[in-house]
Amino acid sequence: MITVQPVPHHLIDELNAEADALRAAQEKGTPTKPRPASTGRTDAQVLLAEALGKVGELGGRNHAGFYLACQLRDEGYAESEAESIMDDFAASVPDPATYSASEAAKAMRQAYREPAREPRAQTGRNPGYTGYEGFGAAPSFADFLDAAERTHRSWPYAIQDGQIVLLQEKKRKDGVEIEQIPVADFVATITAEIVDEQGNKLYTLEGEGKRGRHFAVDVEAEVFGEDRRLRAILEAAAGAMDPVRAGMGNHLGPAIKLLTQLEDLAQIHLFHRTGWNDDRRFLLPGREVDGVRIQIAEKLPYRYSPWTAEDLVAGLKTLDTLINAFRPEVTVIPLALLFQAPAAAAAGWTNERYAVFVQGRTGSLKTSFAQAAMCLYGQDFIKDERLIKLGQGATTNAVMRFATEAHDLPILIDNFKLNTGLGARDLISVIHNLMEGGEKDRLNRASELKESRALRCWPLFTGEDIPDTDPASLARILIISLDWQRGTPNQALTDVQQASATLAAVGAAWVDWLASGDGWAVAEAIGEKMPAYRQRWADVLRRNYPDAANILRVATNLATNELAWELVCLHPTIGQVAGAYTAQHKNGLMELAHSMGRETSDALEAQIVLNALRDLVSTGQSVLVNRSNDILDYEKDRMLGWVDDDGVYLIMNVALKAVKMLLGSGHVMPTNRVLYSQLAEMGMIASSGTNRQTALIWINGKAQRVLHLFKHKFFDGVGDDGAAQDLGL
Repeated sequence: MITVQPVPHHLIDELNAEADALRAAQEKGTPTKPRPASTGRTDAQVLLAEALGKVGELGGRNHAGFYLACQLRDEGYAESEAESIMDDFAASVPDPATYSASEAAKAMRQAYREPAREPRAQTGRNPGYTGYEGFGAAPSFADFLDAAERTHRSWPYAIQDGQIVLLQEKKRKDGVEIEQIPVADFVATITAEIVDEQGNKLYTLEGEGKRGRHFAVDVEAEVFGEDRRLRAILEAAAGAMDPVRAGMGNHLGPAIKLLTQLEDLAQIHLFHRTGWNDDRRFLLPGREVDGVRIQIAEKLPYRYSPWTAEDLVAGLKTLDTLINAFRPEVTVIPLALLFQAPAAAAAGWTNERYAVFVQGRTGSLKTSFAQAAMCLYGQDFIKDERLIKLGQGATTNAVMRFATEAHDLPILIDNFKLNTGLGARDLISVIHNLMEGGEKDRLNRASELKESRALRCWPLFTGEDIPDTDPASLARILIISLDWQRGTPNQALTDVQQASATLAAVGAAWVDWLASGDGWAVAEAIGEKMPAYRQRWADVLRRNYPDAANILRVATNLATNELAWELVCLHPTIGQVAGAYTAQHKNGLMELAHSMGRETSDALEAQIVLNALRDLVSTGQSVLVNRSNDILDYEKDRMLGWVDDDGVYLIMNVALKAVKMLLGSGHVMPTNRVLYSQLAEMGMIASSGTNRQTALIWINGKAQRVLHLFKHKFFDGVGDDGAAQDLGL
């Protein structure tokens, strides 16, 4: 409730007489005039200075301008006099380009439509009173509750004594009394409206508890409209001592919105990811600009570090030591991937992503190397608690969620093990999902299709072994091995770990260069070389490993890795270090081409089946019966087919059943169509039917449909009779 103070009767009589005269004039259509100037009116420059001082205090220039206009009116200044003073105010406020003289004139006209109050020189009002912040400014709380101020957008809410209050008019015999009903023992307004890339909207609410606790909290726009949830959020934020008053929860949302000032409302674009924006700006925590906020998981400590020339020199020294911590032919491959990730958009490689798998025994320091390398994009990657461990510490769904936030950057997935979680199936699933570029399509509770997030990360895996049963996933990976004797100290890597924070300057310089016009143009030019480089690597693989799976995919991985290192060598400063290892990088890629050729050949579905059949026959678990002989009783249960000098004749249903039992239920067998097609491409099929790959042969007077393979190719080069005898044939 407002405080009532006694007023002399003669002042009340004068005020009532003036109000009657004003009412009569308005009924006759006579314009309202300001109170005649008193001889003791306050100087206009004093009022102007006072209003300028209240711009921040009263919640904005509009409120301070209206305050000044009211003071000029009350002090008896004519509109013609006030107009020039309001022009001075508009020209003197902070950032005057955003507050025009017309806005000041509008405030003046609004003020002069109402009758003037007593000059404060006669009433002794306190010019510094700012209690009624919701209405802008007033010499006293009661004086501001006239018709003009009640039209202000915050009515019927106000801020009084550190509380949000609800204002209600109570008619009395002697007039109208304004009752203040507390809504909450804190003040809160919306300071930012946040919109993310999916169009979801949040409000940032900031406020102060009556007992002095400052708070800030983000609230989803939909939640803001739910009274109970909004009350719970704000009471938790304000603390244990400042409540929302009983029965007033439904007033919180409207009051906060009405008390919010447009000029104080920031518009924020929220990104839940890193990487390139539409305007070629690279989004990275620490590299934000006004109006942009980046919010990603704590497990992803990406951080841009402002750097100096001295910082970069120290970082390049650490980078050189890291390259030499193991064989440079090996270390430059994953480092090229790390530099490649931010450059891919400019070079046109976003859809050509692949992973590097750093393989090594326990104690080979593979994780320590990977952690140090990742410090290019944030010094906290060196901390073990930031590791993402597939199977042990993170589900595949969690890994996928992390991956959606690491756009155009490498992501470290550590210590994969075949015997944890779902083992090989987990890794194969993650690789396919990461490389195919998006989350799974899902439905929400309303059975509407949810928007899936794009995937543009570049995975760096570490682990002891990698499954070799899926050639498609293997073709998406470059596998390197760190051979380090367990327990042997690696002083170079220790030095890198101690100076790992300096690597952040190298990553920051790399991103800054790519974001510049020069760096982007160089990356575009490098990207145009990719088809020629891919063809060259494909020729190497076809010539040496004609049975390799997905030769073009592996060739693409090798080509873009090679080009990425060439791009690094073109950086004005980083290139001075990288250029010293160009020969080692090319040698390492050639080693990798041969190992990947072998890996993908062995991982071909048809090759896996052939290897299993050879193992079954060589160990005696299964037999191939000589075509000219009768089948013996003890051979019937183990028989896969027949053999003669012209080839091997497999009964495919029987042979594939035996293979599946050998490989286990976890192995996914290819369809016959895929298997026959791959065997034909490998040149394994000796003869076939007119319209099918299987052939019809006669054995001991009976027709048998079999898959006819070359004998010497089936036994992998062991085609002489002596070798066949050794296999029990």
